[in-house]
Amino acid sequence: MKCWQLAEAAKASLAWAMTVALFRTRRAWLVLTILLILPRHARGQETIGRPPVTLDERIWAMQFTPDGGNLLTVTDNITRIAWPSKEVRIAWQTDGKQTMTRATFSPDGSRFARSENGDKVHVHETATGRLLHTFQGRDPRFTATAWSPDGGRLAVGVGSEAVIHDVKTGEEVQRIGFGESSVAALAWSHDNKWIAAATEKADRSGGSAFLRQLGNGSAVPIPLPGNRDVKFSFSPDSTILAVVCEVSTGIGSWREILYFWDLAAQKTAYQNQGHGYNHIVHSHDGRWLAACGLNELVIFDARTGGEVHRLHADSINNHIWSMAFSPDSKVLATGIEDRIRFRDTTTWDEIDPDETLRAPVSALAFSSDGRHLMTGGWNGDLILWDWEKKTPVWKKLSPPETWEIKGLSIDPTARWIGAVQHLYQNNPRPCRLVDFATGETIRFVDVPNVTDAPPLFHPTKRTAYLATLDHDLVEWDCEDGQILRKIPVAFLRGTEAGRIRAVDAMSFDPGAPEVIRWTADNQAYGRVHVGSGVESLTFETRFIRPDSDSIPPRSHDFAAIGPFVWNLPSFHQVTPAETNDARSSATHPSELMQFSASGQSVRVFDILSQSFIQSFNFGPGDIKAFALSPDGFTLVAGTTGGLRYVSLEGSPVKAGTSTKVLWRLMGGDNHWQAYQAAWALARQPDWLRFLESHLTSAREPAPEEISRLKQLLADSDHTVRQAAARQWLDLGLEPDRATYDTLGKNGLSEKWPTGFPDISSDDYEQPVPPLLPLSAHRRAMRAVVLLKADRSDAARRQLERLAGGHAGAPLTKAAARALVLLEKKVSPADR
Repeated sequence: MKCWQLAEAAKASLAWAMTVALFRTRRAWLVLTILLILPRHARGQETIGRPPVTLDERIWAMQFTPDGGNLLTVTDNITRIAWPSKEVRIAWQTDGKQTMTRATFSPDGSRFARSENGDKVHVHETATGRLLHTFQGRDPRFTATAWSPDGGRLAVGVGSEAVIHDVKTGEEVQRIGFGESSVAALAWSHDNKWIAAATEKADRSGGSAFLRQLGNGSAVPIPLPGNRDVKFSFSPDSTILAVVCEVSTGIGSWREILYFWDLAAQKTAYQNQGHGYNHIVHSHDGRWLAACGLNELVIFDARTGGEVHRLHADSINNHIWSMAFSPDSKVLATGIEDRIRFRDTTTWDEIDPDETLRAPVSALAFSSDGRHLMTGGWNGDLILWDWEKKTPVWKKLSPPETWEIKGLSIDPTARWIGAVQHLYQNNPRPCRLVDFATGETIRFVDVPNVTDAPPLFHPTKRTAYLATLDHDLVEWDCEDGQILRKIPVAFLRGTEAGRIRAVDAMSFDPGAPEVIRWTADNQAYGRVHVGSGVESLTFETRFIRPDSDSIPPRSHDFAAIGPFVWNLPSFHQVTPAETNDARSSATHPSELMQFSASGQSVRVFDILSQSFIQSFNFGPGDIKAFALSPDGFTLVAGTTGGLRYVSLEGSPVKAGTSTKVLWRLMGGDNHWQAYQAAWALARQPDWLRFLESHLTSAREPAPEEISRLKQLLADSDHTVRQAAARQWLDLGLEPDRATYDTLGKNGLSEKWPTGFPDISSDDYEQPVPPLLPLSAHRRAMRAVVLLKADRSDAARRQLERLAGGHAGAPLTKAAARALVLLEKKVSPADR
């Protein structure tokens, strides 16, 4: 039984128990009602395959417990991860005010020390988070700490000294001086004989590294090579001290080195060139030294200093911030931003790799029939998924240093896949054609200066279109790889948007199959006819000014640009805008909802009401790409934590709800519930017959009725004007200033929107409020959503009847467009 089925059973049992025990109280009936109307299919997000272990924030430090059964990690919290089950459990949680980036564990993991704003060091019990001691640290940025081998003492950097405290009593035991500069890093040898310290000057222009004997108060600090950004790691037998540091090569010039200091001979034994390492650590058997940094994990032979392996991180421009070897030295755990990878130290291969990708998903594309999902990763990997089974059909793993997949597309016949990778000078051919069945690359696309926009396959021809940095749409023959022609995007060449941006997304207009809709980041939008090259509805968002009527008109011709939705006839921005950043966006197949990603969430915008209606959280991990299934019932997101999806399908009421109740809910103020009610209506056995009696072209306004309403809106009687205005809106017609003024007076002001954003300014924080409900019109439009997804002859006849309504009416236009889409999806054999 699946988790959601167990939840349904538990919910039913709970409802029954509460009913029996409390049936005489109103509270019991209220709770029972809430339980019964919870969406049956609202199961939350589900993950495909085995995702990587992902935590809440960047992983700053990690350490295995001595028994190897747990991996302790430091993020904003202290987390305990069971090994090998990888079960994650919070051991201690901050209130968001504590500083955790410098936290260190005692050797047995029973305690951890953390610095607080640089001037305090707090020692906690790991299991409970209980505060044991607070020691004075150094000011102002951070405090270095180092634990003794037995965990009984803690060295704390205070000014230019290392102050050693007894952890059991909290008393100061010893002070060790290291010159005049402030102590920035400390390390304690495993034989309890040495302590290493790195100092830095207040301006961070340099410093010194020192080694000093413990237990000998008269010992003189031994200077070590290195001026700044020093990291230490003692070998388990305390014969070698590995040091990463930067050394000065002249005025303002620095070079990083990694060297192995022989403690017996007091000199450098081996030296290597460093590469921006964040952390170094020895394996417990003393065989390996691991160094990590930006995109790289390098393994050295700790006895000879020679490089053994160089492994690249699983995503572009991501740091490996922390590492830990298991007690038996057979496993190396690495913290890559907020994810953990485990590697076998005999082969250095990943242990139990996840079934999604080795890297966060950066691009997604569904096949036109919804049976397959294509995913691309930050490291260039490609995977074709059987979407029904949620299993890979094939995988094509890329070699190290391969740039991320920026865009994917699948041609309508499921013969080819178009893949675009990140544009860099060392990647001169970023676009390629891939065989759908095998994943083998057929050819690279020899079109210069292509953008990140994935190839747009023609719905009927064997051609595809590519966008270039020169503001051309290039038609390309998929069969022989020849360039057929160029279609100039002339609008971009004369605008500020074209100077800094290029076309980054393309799609065919469902209502006009020969027209390509394009966007240039979140700066510009336009349409171009592929035959004639004629451009239409082109506009540059940053220079749009509202006309004299600041009310956003109600229309069903919208464009999604980044996180925004624009009304094209008036070029009004109608989404509640939270950010100016370019984000992924997608339009629901019904063309009545717009989805946009921001951070960990996907927000849903209802075009009919011109308002935000729902949000789906896919955390932990930010969303890098998302896609809607062709039927509009599934939302898939690729995040830094893996590949996840949610079902958008669901009924807001219990099974057996009448069609009349669902029809009423479809026109209600809860828009997301209204869409769910529409999906529930489609599952009623008599839903088409019900629609025939409630939704006909006769309900569309005739030209004479529109003229009559215009006359009534100018009537001297306010009651007449108000009734006409409500009917005008309920028919889905464009509201004008007179309509708004009429509805906004005499008792409706508390319900009527009072302000709209001025998009001529840079202030995008003021949201656009929803307009008054359009109950009849919303019901009609959502019915079109259902008809578009139904392949039956009865649904087709219903659409044809609605499309034959009064020309220019919104329902007529929507039904005509839905009929076009249905014709594209259904072959003669399916009819």
